Amino acid sequence: MDLSAIAAAYRLPDPVLVEDLTRPGEVLTWHLRDAAGGEHLLKEKVAMLQPSEFPLHIAMHVHQHTSGGPVAPLRRTASGEPWIMLSGQLYELQGWVTGTRLDHDQPADAFAFGESLAEFLRLAAGFRAPQSDWLTPASRPLCCPDRPVEIAAYIHWSLDGRIAPSSRAATELRRLHERVGHTVREIPWERLPAQFIHGDPAADNAIRDVDGRVLMIDLDETRWSYRVWDGARAAAYFALFTREWPEDALHLREDWSREALEATLGPLFASGLMNRTETACLPHLLALACSLAVIAEYDLDVPALRCASVDRLVHHLLHLMATVPPVAGEKTG
Repeated sequence: MDLSAIAAAYRLPDPVLVEDLTRPGEVLTWHLRDAAGGEHLLKEKVAMLQPSEFPLHIAMHVHQHTSGGPVAPLRRTASGEPWIMLSGQLYELQGWVTGTRLDHDQPADAFAFGESLAEFLRLAAGFRAPQSDWLTPASRPLCCPDRPVEIAAYIHWSLDGRIAPSSRAATELRRLHERVGHTVREIPWERLPAQFIHGDPAADNAIRDVDGRVLMIDLDETRWSYRVWDGARAAAYFALFTREWPEDALHLREDWSREALEATLGPLFASGLMNRTETACLPHLLALACSLAVIAEYDLDVPALRCASVDRLVHHLLHLMATVPPVAGEKTG
């Protein structure tokens, strides 16, 4: 990466690389500092987005920031563009956020995340873009499924090839597919409100700034979808996973944390973002979100990566899907 091109495009005085935050197999992510003391986050377009889809993600970021939403500032080039293309690659430059990560084991952090997600969704409801047709991103069936057919197919595709057909786990896998199918049929999808959503609401995609506000730092999967899906996904992550140190990795809990579940969803109920239909569907949506979260966190949707514990995970998933705690919340709307 030629930092002189970034400096010229954004009029940054002598930017230098502070830290390369790029993870193995992922796109370039750099922490930069310029000679005037300004700090920035340079991020390349993620592979899942087509070049034609990148502007939607940027437009949502601009909308949230200009509306006072819970996101980092997005820098503009000298010509006023909120992104730049260099050597055929698209990049965005955000203001660097100094802060702390959220803790899955702290209900107060789950509540604060829920508050920011509620604010994000409230503002996103006013976002207007021509892609409100369920087609963006084109990779959503493989990367971020949220429609009935996509969810069932994603679970089949991620798990079936990893278990021997004649094994005991194959029987449990069939039971899992049956439960997923039953759960999908129990949801009146056509009655769920749709709008633009964050798309990947997890603690790892947020940071608490020095003023105590929780900001959403990754909008790559923003898309037109069911409003309640963001709440279900966020609650599933906080209620299902705990962070283990010193390896800094998420580990699946033995059972749901009802406290974390209610802490995450509480602000959504308080903000009027859960109507009666959404509230009634929450247990089913949480069960589906549970399966998708486990598949994603254990990279079971990456065929090239092997996982020695698939049998145990399928058994555990069946237990978790069958034991979703009741969700207390005021039914509004």
